[in-house]
Amino acid sequence: MQEELKPWIALAAVIAIIGGMFYFFGIPSREGNTPLIESLQKTISLQQQQITALNQKVFSLEEELASLKSEKHSLTISLTNADKLEGHHYEIWAFEKDKKFSAGTFKVNEKGEATNFAGYRQNRLYSDRDLSKVTSFVIGIEPDSDPDPEPTDIVLLGGNVSGNTARLKFNAINADSISGSYILATPTNGSPPNNPSSLEDSGLWFVNDLNHEASLNLPLAPIGWKYEAWVYLLEQPVSLGKFSSPKEADDFNGLSEILEQGYNAPGEDFLRNALSIGYNPNEFPIKLNRGDYFVKVSLEPVREGIDLNGKKISSIVFFSSLIPLKAPAHTTIELEKNPILPTGEIKIE
Repeated sequence: MQEELKPWIALAAVIAIIGGMFYFFGIPSREGNTPLIESLQKTISLQQQQITALNQKVFSLEEELASLKSEKHSLTISLTNADKLEGHHYEIWAFEKDKKFSAGTFKVNEKGEATNFAGYRQNRLYSDRDLSKVTSFVIGIEPDSDPDPEPTDIVLLGGNVSGNTARLKFNAINADSISGSYILATPTNGSPPNNPSSLEDSGLWFVNDLNHEASLNLPLAPIGWKYEAWVYLLEQPVSLGKFSSPKEADDFNGLSEILEQGYNAPGEDFLRNALSIGYNPNEFPIKLNRGDYFVKVSLEPVREGIDLNGKKISSIVFFSSLIPLKAPAHTTIELEKNPILPTGEIKIE
């Protein structure tokens, strides 16, 4: 509709310029008019008629636009703890009895605010579908070039409609039933644990101190998600690796030694490859019990092996604990359970 108005707006601008010229220079009396002046006067008269027609067309288009807006249904979204994704966006799916349909797409900026695809804040979406009979909403994560008209397997939020509002929660994992612990140890360097030079406080593993069995009480990661363990070296997050099952090893051992295998659980020794995390080799091994490092466990959206958060930690965090000052090696340390989960709200208007 805006494209239809462009030539008319350009015409009005030309007329305004010509009119201004005549006003500034003055128009001779009719007796002294030259053929050029008469021709310009006829042109102005014709263009005045066109302006009248233009005004009528604009009024008609405004009425049509108002009518179209009145026929559309809108919804307003608000989110907390949602992430800006790489190459992906969020899509709202509306459910009505046995039917489902897309109710709009949006992205999220670094502040966690809903935006359009150009990056401008936009928390109101319009739909051609009647939303008055929708019973629930789901927000999924879709690739930007999404050829599949069906919903994704990666679901962030969902909730039922009550009145005209749906309060959305992260339902993939029940955070009330999770728990976990870890020990400081370096099983990959081949030194006996009781050897003072074995650097046992330079590794962190999610096992218990009795039989070194896996100690993260988490369910299998949902489809489209993987857990990721982190150690925060002051303000620098260092990934220990991703895993789907907390009872098996993670997918990373780049900082561990290769003399021995680690435990059959997520974890890492900080013994080599210092440069890969921005440290000078003479700063390794790193003692993790200096009293200002943190351990965290997050949940990351993953599609075809690619973390959609890139190298950033997800906003979905289940555990975040300070590693105690001078914590002894091979002693079970309980994780603090303080889950940070996304939430949302959709209002139908």
